[in-house]
Amino acid sequence: MSVRLLYNSYIYAGNEECIISSYPADGIDFHILIIAPLFAEMNKMRRTLTEVMRSLSEHKVQCSMPDLPGCHESLSPLNQQSLEDWKAAVKASMDKREISHIASFRGGALIDDLGLPTWRLNRVNGAKLIKTMMRSKVISLREAGQNITLEKLHDQAQHDGIELAGYEISAQLFNQLNAAMPHIDDNISELTVNQDIDGSPLWLRSEPEYDKILGQSISQSLLKWCHI
Repeated sequence: MSVRLLYNSYIYAGNEECIISSYPADGIDFHILIIAPLFAEMNKMRRTLTEVMRSLSEHKVQCSMPDLPGCHESLSPLNQQSLEDWKAAVKASMDKREISHIASFRGGALIDDLGLPTWRLNRVNGAKLIKTMMRSKVISLREAGQNITLEKLHDQAQHDGIELAGYEISAQLFNQLNAAMPHIDDNISELTVNQDIDGSPLWLRSEPEYDKILGQSISQSLLKWCHI
């Protein structure tokens, strides 16, 4: 039987934002809130994460994955968002949903401080996330004939904001991300691909792809973590 994945909505700052949820046919034992990677990494992982949601549903685990304001189908302007907005939006997405666990991926670890048992895959700090996108930006600008250094582009972004991988990032959000570090406590399980999880790090791919092995390994790890 095919597992249903349906788009619903949650309210943040007076706006409806999208959240996709699975609906197990045989009841629900746990409900995991999935916090996807940020920016382009979000697109590269999305197919695999939705397949993880389907897989977990077969074991009575419901999953919900919210879109952040300014991303995907959101009508909220991205260049008006702050890191605090995203943290608050993730918390708002939990309203009226009995979330029992959190699973965050890559930059999602920057906004997963929600006071629940948390499973993380390849967490990254904000400065590293920004630097990776900035390097790609410098390469594309140089290929277009613009001679610019990473340092100069960084200075411009601090004051004027910047477009990275198709995302209009304000100076405020840029600076916040540069300073952002994932919180650390004993309630968090930290895992990495190749060491704890089989499959390939899709966020390093140039285009969005699906990795069945990665998806299966993530699902098995989450089931074990939830003691199923």
